[in-house]
Amino acid sequence: YGEKTDPRFLLSEFENIKKNPNESVNDFNTRFNKTLRRLLVNLRPCDESCLIKYVDAFDKKDAYYLRDKNPGNLRQAFTIALQIENNIK
Repeated sequence: YGEKTDPRFLLSEFENIKKNPNESVNDFNTRFNKTLRRLLVNLRPCDESCLIKYVDAFDKKDAYYLRDKNPGNLRQAFTIALQIENNIK
């Protein structure tokens, strides 16, 4: 179960991913995509599940802003999250 290529480990890593407080959205998007690509080698989560997980990985305030913009897919969510981060700065 601890093997880093084991689908159960990869799924657990994906399910537990969170944006770190001082991490930029761009860095988080890179880390999220890397984790997702590793998972996709073994499993095929649906697009909607990936979008939900991405939004839930943010703190409550940013997740609210993301949900409020109602992204239709993961790519839109990435773009919206970057816009939110830029507006906050």
